[in-house]
Amino acid sequence: MKIIVCMKQILDPEVPTSKFTLDAEQKAAARNNTPLVTNIFDEHALEVALQLRESVGEGEITLLSIGPRSAEDVLRKGLAMKADDAVLIACDNLLELNPLAVAKVLAVAIKKLDGFDLVLCGRESGDWNSGHVGGMLAEEIGLPYVPFVASIEEAGANLRLRAQTDDGWDIVEARRPVLATITNHESNVPRIRKIRDVILASRREVKTWAISTLGIDAAAFNQPHTRGDPPFLFIPVKKRTCEFPEQDSPDEKVAWLCERLGALKTI
Repeated sequence: MKIIVCMKQILDPEVPTSKFTLDAEQKAAARNNTPLVTNIFDEHALEVALQLRESVGEGEITLLSIGPRSAEDVLRKGLAMKADDAVLIACDNLLELNPLAVAKVLAVAIKKLDGFDLVLCGRESGDWNSGHVGGMLAEEIGLPYVPFVASIEEAGANLRLRAQTDDGWDIVEARRPVLATITNHESNVPRIRKIRDVILASRREVKTWAISTLGIDAAAFNQPHTRGDPPFLFIPVKKRTCEFPEQDSPDEKVAWLCERLGALKTI
């Protein structure tokens, strides 16, 4: 069984608010010295892939990511969890690509790989939480799509997927190949990497492909009318002021308070 897991490097969602800044020009969070981490839902997706391979007894897991050179860290962490191969699609301006452009590039890269039975993505990214890429990617490749999956098992020639819904759980059987987006669940908590595997992964080769070599013009799918860019981004600033009555008698203080509340239109 051949499994492809798409992974993304994002800003650490747990970064202290004091260190969080915005890039006004890019209309995005500024990277600066903010720690970069693996999107947690993608780690859950990799864990599901590993569990499926272990239950089947064989299989090959390939990691795929779009991003700058720093995204190699995400792939090496995946290799340390015992993925078999890793491919980085080099892109220094990932923040400028909308979900459709990302899906188009991933689709071409996946078709370039040597066949697959299953494609897994996290249910959403932990930075913008759009959750669009998985569905768009399934459409681009022409695959059945099952969202919010917690676990997958082999069912003869098919795959049986346990998917979360608003009312509980659905058990879905799908013919291979299929694409699923993985949600977090107690059954797919990412395993802890062993120190030895981390060291070995640091020496492994990570294949690097340029978008230009894939024969696709990502900019063609990234026009302003398709991006849905916000007009601006800002960090809300709370301002507080405190006033004390200068009157002496309780009646005068109450009268002053009522007058101030009325002026502020709170009563």
